[in-house]
Amino acid sequence: MWVFIRDYSSNIRKNKRSGELIFGDKIMSAIDVFDKNIERANDLFKAHRGTFPKGKPPASWGADILRSSLVFAVASLDAYMHDKVAESIPTMVKNRNENMPGGFVGLMKEQVSYDQLLKILFKDRPLEHFRTAVKRHYAVKTIQNVAEIEKLIGVLGITDFWFKLSQAVNKRRGRVKKHSKKTIKEFIQPYVTRRHQIVHEADLYTSKKHNNDKRPIKVGFTENAIKHISIFVKSIDKVIDFNI
Repeated sequence: MWVFIRDYSSNIRKNKRSGELIFGDKIMSAIDVFDKNIERANDLFKAHRGTFPKGKPPASWGADILRSSLVFAVASLDAYMHDKVAESIPTMVKNRNENMPGGFVGLMKEQVSYDQLLKILFKDRPLEHFRTAVKRHYAVKTIQNVAEIEKLIGVLGITDFWFKLSQAVNKRRGRVKKHSKKTIKEFIQPYVTRRHQIVHEADLYTSKKHNNDKRPIKVGFTENAIKHISIFVKSIDKVIDFNI
């Protein structure tokens, strides 16, 4: 059976000046890029379901397709957070005027000297230079777990973020379980933890008791990872856009 995974790469290019991704003639927003990335995770999941339909025992390598799908899903979250903070900086700076968030001020002190800052102020599109500085700061950082997301939100100056995010998730159509600002922090953490186990431990048990056996991974767990990460990111996007 042939399973085709869509490839968008031939239609996507990067603006050399701004670093923005362009799909065809359209500049892609952070959420546009996320949608394409999470679809790649979903395509891998569908490839597994197509190759191993319900009732057919999967081959030993079948679980690795699920692991790949889950890693892609978490990577989609990470890429989104990088793109969204950079995308939001010009609007945030323009709206805040002199009342800049402490997280943003601290970051800029690390990235830009006083002399460089004076030069930036007299350049064309100075706000784009602030965006580039923030993007440079996060270039080699992962933004996946609660603590990392919280720091990034601090750069944008959004207060009471977890409460606002829980409200955004709870308002989504079809949501049965309601989240508080405490439980929303746990919404995607199992998938991030599992991603770390796959990436850093090859998804093997580390205890002598299990003799380096692979950890089992379930179809439903992987499916929920894609679904929950998508809900989480789309809700974050609304909260950021409404509060910067």
